[in-house]
Amino acid sequence: MKLHRLFIGLGLALGSVLATAQPTYPHKPIRLIATYGPGSSIDIIARLVAKPLSEQLGQPVIVENRPGAGGDLGTNVVAKAEKDGYTIGFASAGPITVNPNARKKMPYDSMTDLVPVALIATGPNVILVNPSLPIKNLKELIAYTKANPDKMSFASAGMGTSGHIAGELFQHLSKTKILHVPYKGNSEAITDTLGGRTQLVISGVPPSCPL
Repeated sequence: MKLHRLFIGLGLALGSVLATAQPTYPHKPIRLIATYGPGSSIDIIARLVAKPLSEQLGQPVIVENRPGAGGDLGTNVVAKAEKDGYTIGFASAGPITVNPNARKKMPYDSMTDLVPVALIATGPNVILVNPSLPIKNLKELIAYTKANPDKMSFASAGMGTSGHIAGELFQHLSKTKILHVPYKGNSEAITDTLGGRTQLVISGVPPSCPL
């Protein structure tokens, strides 16, 4: 028992010395890694959070977009960064829970390489169609897709994203078949749907509001 107390006391003493030797956190800018591209829901919300977070912490909080691989590229940047609190990830469920269960190999382990800090926001996905299509509601979308099975494709922010999963679920429930076209972010997916390269897009609400 005395030996255990000695180890504990020594640990506390060393911790106290290290604490006084290190500058108070935070003492330099913080990177906020947005795991999707500019204009995505993650990017928009990250930038809304960065300003008050910076004001509260007294240091710049710099949003850095690292899109790709359904959020895995940016999440890997966070996982491989120094564990000093100056690199924070901003991600959706895709790279944290979906991709690790859908892919044989991941560049990081979401259970051991990352630590959850806070749930920032939740929200629905919406289905948007190209305005040239004769579709005004979900019933018409299902009927049109069944009548044109080889002409329909849907865009999403990437493999494993909520838009992708929602699209697969929609096909299962409606008994339709739609080609999935993954992008690096919602903004590119929405742009191509507006341009007619894809017929519909499943996206979060924030990047859809201006349209």
